[in-house]
Amino acid sequence: MSEELQPHRHRRSRRQDSPFVRLLKTYWVELAIVAGLLLTIFLFFEQMNIRGTLLAWLQGVDDTVMGIVGRVIDALIRFRSGLGLSELIAIPLFLIVLAALLWRVRWRLRRTPALVILTCPRCGGRIHRAHRHGVDRLVNLVVPVRRYRCGGKECRWHGLRVEGVGQQTRHAPAAE
Repeated sequence: MSEELQPHRHRRSRRQDSPFVRLLKTYWVELAIVAGLLLTIFLFFEQMNIRGTLLAWLQGVDDTVMGIVGRVIDALIRFRSGLGLSELIAIPLFLIVLAALLWRVRWRLRRTPALVILTCPRCGGRIHRAHRHGVDRLVNLVVPVRRYRCGGKECRWHGLRVEGVGQQTRHAPAAE
């Protein structure tokens, strides 16, 4: 196949990692376990009263966290005591209705042909998967989406496509 007819592909130049970095990437869990074990042995046999200092610090953290939790619980009790029966019914009902609305929007989007078909919405050509952005991952919490880009040299469209019900990256025939 000639180079002209091959689709354009983005290639990143990969910087070669040093052997030390490769070692860290490969064995980071084992190294963290060994570091924790060495720290534990050191704390058992040290003579500098680190244990006492560490224990005092942990007690301070515990007192702070428990104080915050206590204040939150007190605030919730005060909030609850100010609510009437209608508010106690309205709050869970609102949450149920909101969940039902989100479920229905998700259901509808996953069955909308214009959002599900894996062809370019501009030119009708084939589209290819692309790396997602952070926002795409947030949207994916509600509706399963994937990022695509058009393979056409003139079009260069990129955007999201909704994953349809039972769909596994199915491509519709490209427009001729």
